Amino acid sequence: LKLNNITVFCILVLVNVIFLAPHFNNALCIDDPSYASKQNLYFAKIHSFLDFFIKPKEQHYSPLCHLTNYILFKSFPDSPLFMRLFNFLLHITSSFLIYKLIKKFELNEQIAFGSAALFSLHPFNAENVYHISENFVLLMGIFMSLSLLCVLAIKNEPNHAWVYTFMSCFLFFIALLFWEFAILLPVYLFFF
Repeated sequence: LKLNNITVFCILVLVNVIFLAPHFNNALCIDDPSYASKQNLYFAKIHSFLDFFIKPKEQHYSPLCHLTNYILFKSFPDSPLFMRLFNFLLHITSSFLIYKLIKKFELNEQIAFGSAALFSLHPFNAENVYHISENFVLLMGIFMSLSLLCVLAIKNEPNHAWVYTFMSCFLFFIALLFWEFAILLPVYLFFF
């Protein structure tokens, strides 16, 4: 069975819609109501774009996470549906990038597809779609995966190594601004 990127992406979307979409319109769950009220208090103190980078909200420095949530909360107040749709798009993107990464490592499309499908349907990862406050995990994962893909591209195109190195570092930096857990990327690369 030959799988191309479009087929894999469409299958991932279809399967995830079947399993995840029925819960999109549910009320906010677990800690999301308190998160939403704390976000509104924090957003009241924001007066400019630079405030996201200068005035940390909490002990974790994740300005792009707060900026993303600011845009979502201002665009869709009191609507978990659109926030979950945003998380769903991030989840599908992350799943597809997992497929691309494993395909690069494994060179077997079926194993890569099965791994991506398992990743996307695992309940632990589905939780990131339902909790509006968990989008930083998805965003960090996307930028880390893109950074890894750039590192892998260096092997295939050594003439453009400086471009891929720059892009990998830039994407790694963006991942760090979503969640500091991305600092583990160099450890992954060390073992690679």
